[in-house]
Amino acid sequence: MKSFTSTLVVLALAGCTHEASPPRGAADGESQAPTAEASVGTAAAASEHTVQCGCSIASVGHCGNYIEVSGEYLPIANGDAFGLGGMQWCGQGPVTVQAAGEAVEGKFRLSAIE
Repeated sequence: MKSFTSTLVVLALAGCTHEASPPRGAADGESQAPTAEASVGTAAAASEHTVQCGCSIASVGHCGNYIEVSGEYLPIANGDAFGLGGMQWCGQGPVTVQAAGEAVEGKFRLSAIE
């Protein structure tokens, strides 16, 4: 597992060139406000989730760690507490992980990730 994690970190550091790009829609005034469902506090039991770097998600358009919950990508708020780099999955496309946590105010707070 350490080898896999180390490989992910190296790829993340070497792969992303979109970090300086503004979020899509920022220039033309589109709002990226979270939906009501994501703001309420949707708990996710440990289960299979798709994670990606935001630069490969059309609705996000800039680097960062995102997790799919109920069909919506949310930024991971506390990835550093779980050893995730700022661009953990950059350049890899969708990755499937086992994760648990809770969606609060448009962000996802991990309680576990494998």
